[in-house]
Amino acid sequence: MSKQISRSSCISQLEQMTLPSTTDLDSRIVVQIQRKLNLENTKYNQYSECGKLLNQQQKINQDYLASLIQEMFQIHIVCDGHGQFGHMVSKFVSEQVLQYLDRAFNNNAQLLLYHTLLYKTLMRHSFAQAAKSLEMSTIPTYRSGTTCNMVVLVNQSILNENDDDQQETVLYCLNVGDSRSILISNSEFDDFNITQLSIDHRPDDQDEKRRIISKGGVIEAIPQIGPLRVWVEDKSGPGLAMTRSFGDRLGQQAGIISDPTIYEQRLTGNDLFIVQASDGIWDCMTNQEVAQYVMNNPNSKELIQFARLRWEARDTHIDDISCTIIKLNS
Repeated sequence: MSKQISRSSCISQLEQMTLPSTTDLDSRIVVQIQRKLNLENTKYNQYSECGKLLNQQQKINQDYLASLIQEMFQIHIVCDGHGQFGHMVSKFVSEQVLQYLDRAFNNNAQLLLYHTLLYKTLMRHSFAQAAKSLEMSTIPTYRSGTTCNMVVLVNQSILNENDDDQQETVLYCLNVGDSRSILISNSEFDDFNITQLSIDHRPDDQDEKRRIISKGGVIEAIPQIGPLRVWVEDKSGPGLAMTRSFGDRLGQQAGIISDPTIYEQRLTGNDLFIVQASDGIWDCMTNQEVAQYVMNNPNSKELIQFARLRWEARDTHIDDISCTIIKLNS
């Protein structure tokens, strides 16, 4: 679904930066908003497929994909919900972040050309506002939440040594949880080079583990079943396999937070693809395997179907799987 959003006049003073309130945002569903693209030769495709429960019953797809394409920037989001109301949380967070940044980037377009650190400020603020709005919403989040991985591509202006104004494309990746993005680039010595753009926030990460334990949380796997999980002290829940998420009010008592980690990189002509996906991909395929597949076939639906075959070969349960493939310099 597409919609038109009027642009406010650009401002020129840093202290006048406009930070929109999420309460002012259009509440309609935003899945994809297509506009003129100024990031040259950049195309993307995305797909999401519902998983399967142990008893073969149909389930709700709790993943949610959202993209926003404008002249000076692109935003791509994948959220992976969990818990009874995870599908509602993932949809809510995706929409809140996307709509917030749409307004914030456009209201401050001129300022962002030269004060590029503001991109990080606005992106962090979008996550914080989404978490606050979720807390104030009617969605039950005591045992429900979502991850969120966001890739932002922006055209930024720089001054070269001759004081000439030049544009460059910069990639930002914000992450909460265990969804992941990678960048695939040409390599001088190998077939390709892989850069992981986000950190998996899981209990086996030592920094994450220290925070959980310092907040009184417990890290322990269910005996003979699956990965390490985060519990409150009496182990009544939530049993999360990630250490950061939106929602999960019970998990917050054990140190679960929604603060994102941020990665930044300038893109060059050697950069080929960005692959953004929920953990349904990464739990059954390595970065190398995903990159090799995409280099031969950059089709998100077929990549998901390949990953699903991996799941079916090892388990009667299949996770929801969602993926966006961004083709650069095409």
